[in-house]
Amino acid sequence: MKLRIEFIDESVLYTNEYITSTIRKYAFQWQTASDSWLVRWDNVPHFPKIASFPHHRHDYRTGQEVVTDSFDVVLIDVLIYIGDQLQKA
Repeated sequence: MKLRIEFIDESVLYTNEYITSTIRKYAFQWQTASDSWLVRWDNVPHFPKIASFPHHRHDYRTGQEVVTDSFDVVLIDVLIYIGDQLQKA
């Protein structure tokens, strides 16, 4: 499943999810209208030292990439997070 969701502030969430009976691969990427990355959640196994491996989050809002633990997120989790962030703005 691939989606493009545009929010009231014109930021955009791109989703990419692949699910079978035994595999789930996902990436949710939130970015500004001008294509600057804000936050990305995924389970690509490229950070094996993260406690929540392979689940992790990339946060770019400080101007540098910060990779942190995450959990097995689904679309509704990401939408709630973004909604909370937009209400704070």
